[in-house]
Amino acid sequence: MQVKHLLLIAILALTAACSSKEVIDENLSEVELYQQAQADLGNNSYNSATEKLKALESRYPFGRYADQAQLELIYSNYKNGEPEAAKSAAERFIRLHPQHPNVDYAYYMKGLTSFDQDVGLLARFLPLDQTKRDPG
Repeated sequence: MQVKHLLLIAILALTAACSSKEVIDENLSEVELYQQAQADLGNNSYNSATEKLKALESRYPFGRYADQAQLELIYSNYKNGEPEAAKSAAERFIRLHPQHPNVDYAYYMKGLTSFDQDVGLLARFLPLDQTKRDPG
């Protein structure tokens, strides 16, 4: 009986240690938060970058880096393997900033995520060179 309790405690301790929910410091300025998100993107830590970009967007919605954070959130979600979140973020950026100079990037990422989602199961394992196919 005691072994079962010890085993249960050990399993709970291990699963608690495996959780990696990063706590973002509330006292970070807009610039510091943006720089940390940039560093995470550079280190391919897309999950951490996504969390920091979301925090930046929610804490400083009208700040200097708000628009750029929204664009980089699209990229971060895409690279993190979350095409629905990337597409949603792109649509949100397009809706909120239709005259932004970089709105074409949001359209590009929206198209890229849609294209990647349309790949079927067979096409993932047997890639087809689209240039060899007759478009007509």
